[in-house]
Amino acid sequence: MCCSDSELASLQIRFSSLTLDKEAIAAGGFGVVHRATHPQFGLVAYKEFPWKYISPQDKEYNDLLKEAEMRKLNHPNIVRMIVFTFEPKHYGIVLEFMHRGGLDRLIHNEKIDISMKVRLLRDVVDGMCYLHGQQPPVIHSDLKLANILITDDFVAKISDFGLTRWKENTSTLSVGVTRGTVTH
Repeated sequence: MCCSDSELASLQIRFSSLTLDKEAIAAGGFGVVHRATHPQFGLVAYKEFPWKYISPQDKEYNDLLKEAEMRKLNHPNIVRMIVFTFEPKHYGIVLEFMHRGGLDRLIHNEKIDISMKVRLLRDVVDGMCYLHGQQPPVIHSDLKLANILITDDFVAKISDFGLTRWKENTSTLSVGVTRGTVTH
């Protein structure tokens, strides 16, 4: 387990303390993301998972703990996980809000010059170097344009750590294991 019971308790907030916008800003197999406000944290993103009820014996419980573990990551090019909700029908994580959304939307909706593209690419490289430089290294496993979010001032930050794992101390390479988003 990633955290002691007291650490977990300190990372939890009540779902009722969030005020969610009516329309989702993203949705997928993971659940739904809403823009929200919180009295202490201000404007945030709330990623709610589709689970109705989970217990410590469930895989989903460990998945949520894994997401909580990502709170330890602190880098200007990594989306910050703030706290999470852990109550029946409301299992989710509260993240820093990225005003410009995903890089996939940005490149399709706005004209970006080459210098901006290079800057955004550099941000992603810096974020990935930080992840891989952790002990043990952090393997994202689902890096794609939609998982690179952009701040108001055009800083790229890596997000969506649902498939992330802490690399075990091994020098072997796994081949043939499909992880991440399959696209055609």
